[in-house]
Amino acid sequence: MNVPAPSTNVALWREYRRAFEEFARKARIVQSLKESAGPARASIDDALLELERARLHYNNCRDALAAALLPNSNLAPVASGDHVGHIRELARLLWDFENRRDGRADDDWYRAEKIVRSAAAETPSRLSVA
Repeated sequence: MNVPAPSTNVALWREYRRAFEEFARKARIVQSLKESAGPARASIDDALLELERARLHYNNCRDALAAALLPNSNLAPVASGDHVGHIRELARLLWDFENRRDGRADDDWYRAEKIVRSAAAETPSRLSVA
């Protein structure tokens, strides 16, 4: 049985907590932008990209911790190419940022797609458990 050393689990817990705190901080930044009057489009895109990077890092930390704590489980990795639902959520958020203006669906979708794909390309898919 291949069980990681306790120090590995402690390090993974710490990284998991740091990743969650960073994700929460980035979410607060996006929320703050949402509440401000007329934030710049580039500021919105930058904040959402940072939030997406933090979300992916958090997910990787969560998965690595789960794999370390449950080494004999059959945890199936989430398909990395299946981003449609998340793109839809970000496109809707972008639509909300634009005061729900009609005729912007394609632009919002492409902006969301670019954010998700950019973050995915920059983020390693898994953290090492060993």
